[in-house]
Amino acid sequence: MSSTVLSQALALYDRAGETQTGTPTQSRTFEEDLAAFIHTGRVYITPTCVLFAKAVPSHREYHEPWDTWEPHECDAWLVWLAAGDLAEFFQYVPYELPWLVWARRDRLRKWPYDLARRHILQEHATAALETPS
Repeated sequence: MSSTVLSQALALYDRAGETQTGTPTQSRTFEEDLAAFIHTGRVYITPTCVLFAKAVPSHREYHEPWDTWEPHECDAWLVWLAAGDLAEFFQYVPYELPWLVWARRDRLRKWPYDLARRHILQEHATAALETPS
């Protein structure tokens, strides 16, 4: 794994010990969230990305790492942690759900899955074209 990608992931937890999630401010470590998502969600770690995600009900105002729901209750993928190449998420997600949910600046965001996928993949393609070989 690239130290840059790992550094990006760890940096999200280094901001005064707080995570950037849709939850009220918490003081958890990267390792604690990793353990939670190994048990309750999906963890994708490659040389170019680190992603923690899980299926959730999109109507919830916030989520906790250990929360779980029945599959029929879930209509969104919550991206808890993303560092590196976000386009890889769409290679690994086991099935589509109507929504993609994530937090930014302590506010939960929600986009239609297809729109988010198109946007992220388009940005990925544009970045690949702009990168000198």
